[in-house]
Amino acid sequence: MGAGFLKPLPHRKWVEVGIFPTALEKRESGDERRNHAIRLLSQLGLGNLRYLFERWRLLRSNDDRQEQLAKIISANHSDTVYYLREFHRARIPVVEEVYDAAFTERERKQIEASVEHLSTSVEKPRSFTKLLLLYEKDPELLHEV
Repeated sequence: MGAGFLKPLPHRKWVEVGIFPTALEKRESGDERRNHAIRLLSQLGLGNLRYLFERWRLLRSNDDRQEQLAKIISANHSDTVYYLREFHRARIPVVEEVYDAAFTERERKQIEASVEHLSTSVEKPRSFTKLLLLYEKDPELLHEV
């Protein structure tokens, strides 16, 4: 998958799901949006980030840190992550429902097992990780959230 793992959407597609990129871009600079994206991704946990790296076939080292991984994921994708963060805020319970419908029980169990295996502690897939996976599967799934 590599570079296309969080393909950007045209602004009109974001507006269709209630996110207004032009307003967000006026509110915060590109550096501020990038820092928010890195901070959000860093909070996902090491297992969630390592899982996303494996799924998206991104290179990482064995002694990686959460912030390093977050910076790599958000490089060239920070606006997409930032818009997804804004989208996610009020929709956490619905994200869970759509995720459960979009992925089979077997797929969900495999994801959960991978996250736990790649973690240094007991860790489950986070809601935002699930949103990233939904977006990766099909950005149109945002309409269901």
